[in-house]
Amino acid sequence: MNQTNHNPETKFFNLTVSGLGFLNNPRTHSDGHGFSVTVQALRGKSDNPQKSRLDLDVKGTEALKLVKHLVKKYPDLMSKDKDVKKPVVFIGFTASDTRAETFESYGKTIASIKGRLLKIDFINIDGERLYTAPKKDDEITEVEEETPKVEVPSEAQPEVEKEPVQPETKPTEAAAPENNDPF
Repeated sequence: MNQTNHNPETKFFNLTVSGLGFLNNPRTHSDGHGFSVTVQALRGKSDNPQKSRLDLDVKGTEALKLVKHLVKKYPDLMSKDKDVKKPVVFIGFTASDTRAETFESYGKTIASIKGRLLKIDFINIDGERLYTAPKKDDEITEVEEETPKVEVPSEAQPEVEKEPVQPETKPTEAAAPENNDPF
């Protein structure tokens, strides 16, 4: 009798989120492989934006290279010292596999959206554009638009005081990126 293993193709649902936000708290995973970041994503009216906290594992190959380069070029980003002035990192991003979770920090329950950071479209440091992702030839571009310049009110700036510490990660020295400088 001839038996064949027939594995039907597994299909997945993919929830993808695109947005603008402040990247902070880059950290390496506790096993030393990979990075996670917190993004305070902006939503609502541009003259009075609200923020949603996203805790993202960096999974996109190019996104991982960019985050490694950021922490090498701006090591203060990984500092837990609240007196250290950190650069303001504003990004355009694409995330996926988002889901709501809660965790305890400093005796408070914090709600967060977990997910995977797939792509970084642009990076501004302290208001200056340092990186823009190259457009792919196969992208659909019916309407070509620049990323809108958003004047973010000071109250919408990320808080630097107490960044909740994720239990599954800890800050360590970042691995050196490859020799090519994306900025």
